[in-house]
Amino acid sequence: MVRKLLQVLTALIVGALTVTTMSFACLFGVTIYETFFKIPDEITVPNVTGKKLEESLSFIDKFHLRASVEKKYSNLISAGKIISQDPAPGEFVRSGREIRIVSSMGPEMIAVPDLYGMSKRDGENTLWNQKLKVGKITYTQTGDENESIIEQNPPAGSRVERGTSVSLKINEGKITKYEIPIVENKSMDEAFSILSDSPFRIGKIRWIYHDYIEKNQIIRQNPIPGSYAAKDFPINLDISAGKRTDDLFIKQECVSFIVSDDSGNNLHKLIEIHLRDSRGVNVLYRAEHAPGDSVELMITTYGSGEVTIYSDKKLKNKFLI
Repeated sequence: MVRKLLQVLTALIVGALTVTTMSFACLFGVTIYETFFKIPDEITVPNVTGKKLEESLSFIDKFHLRASVEKKYSNLISAGKIISQDPAPGEFVRSGREIRIVSSMGPEMIAVPDLYGMSKRDGENTLWNQKLKVGKITYTQTGDENESIIEQNPPAGSRVERGTSVSLKINEGKITKYEIPIVENKSMDEAFSILSDSPFRIGKIRWIYHDYIEKNQIIRQNPIPGSYAAKDFPINLDISAGKRTDDLFIKQECVSFIVSDDSGNNLHKLIEIHLRDSRGVNVLYRAEHAPGDSVELMITTYGSGEVTIYSDKKLKNKFLI
C-alpha cells in the first residue's frame, strides 16, 4: 500500500515538474521570439509637413514612432512649423522607427550695421559679410574731399531678414578734375609710364594692324588730350600691332567685378573666367574668393572675343569684347 502511494506521489511530482518545465520553455521561447525574431507591425507614416512642431511630436508618438528634430531658418515657412520629414508621408515603416523632421525657425534676422562714414567699397564689403545686399546707390556732392556714406536705409541697428537690400547715399566730396596728358604717337612703354604717373588709369586697349604706324606706338586715345576728367578715369588706347598681315586685330579690356553671394551661405566661391576667340576657348583665371572680394583682370583677344564668368561652375555673366 505504501509502495503504491509512493508511486502515485512520484508520478504527480514528475507530472508537475514536466508541466512547469514546459510552461517555462514556452514562456522563454515567446520572449526570445518577441525580442529577436518577431517582425514589428508596419505603420503608415503620418503627414506632419506644415503642422506645428508640438502637434507633430504628439501625432508621431500616437503612431508608435519616434521623432528627431532639426531646426533651420526659412523665409517661406513660419517659425514652429515643419518644413520637411523623412520618411515621406504614406511610406510603410516598422513600429518604433525614427522620423526625422525639420522645423522652421522663420527667416534669419540680421542687425543692419552702421555704415556711416565708410567708403563705398568698405560699406559694400561690410554688407556682404553680414549676409545683406547692396541696394540702390545715390550720390551727392558737398565740399568735403573724402568719399563716404552719409545715409543708409534701413537704418543702422534695424533687424531685417537675411539678404535684405540696404540702399546707400554717398557723398562724392568735392570732385577735382585733371587735364588728360598726351600719349598719342608715343611708344607703348612711354605712354604707360606717363599714365601710371598721372591721376588716371589705363582703360580698354585695342591692338590694330597698321601699315604706316610702327608696332607698339599709340594710334589714338580716348578721351582726347587736353580734356579734363576726374581721378581714376579710364584712358582707352588704340595701339599699333605693326603691318597688316590679315584682318585679325588684337584687343585688350580690363574686366572687374565684385564676387556676389547669391546662395547666402557666405562661403568662398570658385571664380573662373573663360575666353573664346580665334584661338579657341581658354581658361584665363581660376581662384577662390570670399563674397565681396574684387576681381580685376586684363583680357587680350585675337579678333572679337566672348568672355564668360562662372561662380562655383554656375554662369554669372557673358559678354563680347
